[in-house]
Amino acid sequence: MNFGRCAEWTLAPTPWQCTTRTFAFLVSPCLSGCDDLLPIMAYVLIKACPAYIRSQSAFVREFMNESATMGAEGYSFATLETALDYLETLDLSGRL
Repeated sequence: MNFGRCAEWTLAPTPWQCTTRTFAFLVSPCLSGCDDLLPIMAYVLIKACPAYIRSQSAFVREFMNESATMGAEGYSFATLETALDYLETLDLSGRL
């Protein structure tokens, strides 16, 4: 992956702004493809450690406009929830 052109990118102050900016960065030409998206989103979630992320995502899922689920917002939200599901299934019992 070539992050050289994206050196100015920084995280936003709130978890949802962070997620939105992260997704915008991840789908930019800085990355080689969508296969990179899920592991990087999971890494960002680990590092950001947003409080109440599951309850916030449930709220957004419940009240999200149906037309928004079909566009980029829906794709980014689905990626966020997939990364959360993946992190919940990790077995770290044998790791430090």
